[in-house]
Amino acid sequence: MRYLLNNRSFRHLILLEMLYDKGWLTTKSMSQKLGLAERLIRSDLEDLNCNANFFKLEYSRKKGFCIRFLVIIPRMPFICTY
Repeated sequence: MRYLLNNRSFRHLILLEMLYDKGWLTTKSMSQKLGLAERLIRSDLEDLNCNANFFKLEYSRKKGFCIRFLVIIPRMPFICTY
């Protein structure tokens, strides 16, 4: 399904996955892992933070960014209907 996303949406997804998996990350470490400019990473994080409904990106000068969920989303069991 990832191939359906445009470049910007794909970057957003990757950034969210990285923050979810790793916790605190700096823009420098994210840019090195993804091979993108730090400015682009900061811009994408700003977009994500402005448009998010159920999470917030927190920032620390020492640690970088982390994701904080504002609501608890229960995991639903996967039910195959076919």
